[in-house]
Amino acid sequence: MERINKEKPTVGVLTKEGVILGTERKEKHKLQDGVKNSSHKLDDHLFCFVSGNTADATPLIDDARLMSQRFTYTYGKDAPCEQVVKFVCEQKHFYTQFGSYRPLGVYFMYAGYDDIEGFQLYSSDPSGNYSSWKAHVTGQNAVAAYGSSGYSTSINPQTILKSDYEEDMSFRDGLKLAVKVIYKAIDIHDPKGDRFEITYITKQDDKLVQKELDDATLDSLIEEIKKEEEEEKEKKD
Repeated sequence: MERINKEKPTVGVLTKEGVILGTERKEKHKLQDGVKNSSHKLDDHLFCFVSGNTADATPLIDDARLMSQRFTYTYGKDAPCEQVVKFVCEQKHFYTQFGSYRPLGVYFMYAGYDDIEGFQLYSSDPSGNYSSWKAHVTGQNAVAAYGSSGYSTSINPQTILKSDYEEDMSFRDGLKLAVKVIYKAIDIHDPKGDRFEITYITKQDDKLVQKELDDATLDSLIEEIKKEEEEEKEKKD
């Protein structure tokens, strides 16, 4: 958990129209050819963000994909999101039972949809515990007060979620909230859209789609957040 608590914050927001996951994009070394995303597609109706020891996540992701496809092959429908999450957690928990094994040091945040519960947001820790959320944030200073971590010392991501989240918020407002949490956490005065990784699942023309937020919408949301900050400063003055 210590490694995970030092990771860049990852945020999840659930709305009636979809689920949004976001984080700060990993920095790319100038000699590196490409960079791995935090987002991993488990099935057409489910994806996850990973933080911690990503090498530990690879076999879990493969197992989750295989389990979901086997369920679809057997029953002719998508596997319930919680059943896939529970399967991954059982795999994680197995590695806590024996002295010769070490726990898998990886934290998952899941976004998905099924016909039973609709859109859903889950998280699971290295011990195999999982929870369902309306909005959630994990990573560096997600709960504790900000200190000398290199991130903003003015506000806490969890505080933003508690104050700004509304159950009936629109999908666009959910996108804006996810961007706002990451925007506040990034330790740069004027972060650009290329520092954000925002992925979502929603329905378009009655079909589920998983997409990464486009640059135009991302830049528009960042500008809105900046204007709100300026208005708040004016009110205080």
